[in-house]
Amino acid sequence: GADEFTRKQWYQRRVREFYYFQHYYITNNLSCSTMVKSKASTVTQLLLTAFSMLIIPIALFFVGRWYLFAGLENTDVYSAIIAILAVHIILGVYCYVAYQEVKEDSQAPAPVSQLKKAD
Repeated sequence: GADEFTRKQWYQRRVREFYYFQHYYITNNLSCSTMVKSKASTVTQLLLTAFSMLIIPIALFFVGRWYLFAGLENTDVYSAIIAILAVHIILGVYCYVAYQEVKEDSQAPAPVSQLKKAD
């Protein structure tokens, strides 16, 4: 049918895609290892944030309870407020880092469909 590619058209499209992405990686100083490192750093960032959200608020709660507010009447309330603020700060930092990562990725190349067709 009219929608099917001929073998020559398919080959030409694959060659265009290859040269386009090769040009993009060279001009932006990227490689396959860079892409793998990017995914690994995303997973590392997520695990670090999850670990931080588990350990830091609990530690701050008990530090506040035993040391900072030891003589006060509402020790648990004040300690909980510090723990909640810590969670919000951790989430804020994670969102900021993720936003910066997305901002860098937004400079991606145009889709292959917008490239000039080879004759």
